[in-house]
Amino acid sequence: MSPVRQGTALPAGVNRELVPLAAEDGGLLDGVLYEPAARGRTALVLMHPSVSFHHHYALIPLAERGFTALGLDSRFAGNDAALTM
Repeated sequence: MSPVRQGTALPAGVNRELVPLAAEDGGLLDGVLYEPAARGRTALVLMHPSVSFHHHYALIPLAERGFTALGLDSRFAGNDAALTM
């Protein structure tokens, strides 16, 4: 497997869940939650304004180390025409 691309199989002790979210103004966001089997006390959110972070390379290793990690898409992922930074 390429060192840049992670596989879809999860290591033992890591769970993945799709998380649909709605912003306060009604905008829809998609996320993927990676959790260790023994939930820790720290959670991290990884997000970029215009790129999908569902498969960010750090999500699985963070969950393996005991962190809950959410890879979150913004409403502009894949379409930054209306993005203001």
